[in-house]
Amino acid sequence: LKLIFLLPALGRWRRPVFHSPTVTDARRLLKPLLPGQAYQRTEPLLDRFLSSMNGAGSLSLFSVAQQIYANVSLVTMKTLVSPLIPKLAVDARGDWRAYRHTYRKRLLLIACVACAGVVLLIFGERILSVAIGHAGVTRENVYALWLIMAALGGVFGGVVLGQIVSAAFYAAGNTKTPAKVSAIVYTIYLPFKIILFLKYGVIGLGITVSAYCLTNFLIQFVMLERDVARKLGNRQPS
Repeated sequence: LKLIFLLPALGRWRRPVFHSPTVTDARRLLKPLLPGQAYQRTEPLLDRFLSSMNGAGSLSLFSVAQQIYANVSLVTMKTLVSPLIPKLAVDARGDWRAYRHTYRKRLLLIACVACAGVVLLIFGERILSVAIGHAGVTRENVYALWLIMAALGGVFGGVVLGQIVSAAFYAAGNTKTPAKVSAIVYTIYLPFKIILFLKYGVIGLGITVSAYCLTNFLIQFVMLERDVARKLGNRQPS
C-alpha cells in the first residue's frame, strides 16, 4: 500500500536508462555500502547464538532489550535524522560552514535526548516492574532486563549519532568512509565481544555492543570534522 500511494509522485512511467550518468553514479555510491552492510548483518546472528548459550530466558531478555532500543532509535531517526539529509545535501554543494553547523546542531540535540534517556534508564527498573505478574513476568526477569538495558545504554546514542554522521558523509557523496570505518571497527571488536560474553554473560555482550556503536560514531565524527576543516581551509584565499 505504501508503494502504491508513493507511485504517483514518480510521474508517468518511463523506460529505465541503465547507462545514464545518474545510474552510473548511483552504482559508484552503492558499491562500498553493500558488502559492508552484508558483513555487519552477521552481528544479530552472533548475538543470538551467544545469548542462547547463557541459560534459559537470556536470549529472550536480550532480544527484548535490543528491540526496545531499536524501536526508539528508528522513531528518532525518522523524525530527527531523515529530514536532515536534504538540507545537508544542499549545503554540501559548497557551503561547508552551513553544512557543519547543520550536522553539529542535530548532533547536540540527539546528545541531549540521549542524556534524558540515561535519566529514564536510572528509574528503568521501577518502570519495568509494572509488567510483573503479566504473561509470566517475574521480578527476577525485570531486574535482569534492566541490567541488560543498562549494558546496552550506549546503543541509542551511538546508533542515532552515528546515523547523523553517516548521513553527512552520504550527503557529500562519500559512502566509502562510513562503510570502511564501520567494517574495521566491527572486525576489531568481534573477539572482544566473545571474550566479554564468556566472562560476564549477556551483560558483557551488551557492553561490547554499546562500545562498538559509540566507538564507530566517534571515529567517523573525528574523520568528518577533519574532512570539513580541510575543505574550509581550501576555500580560504591564499
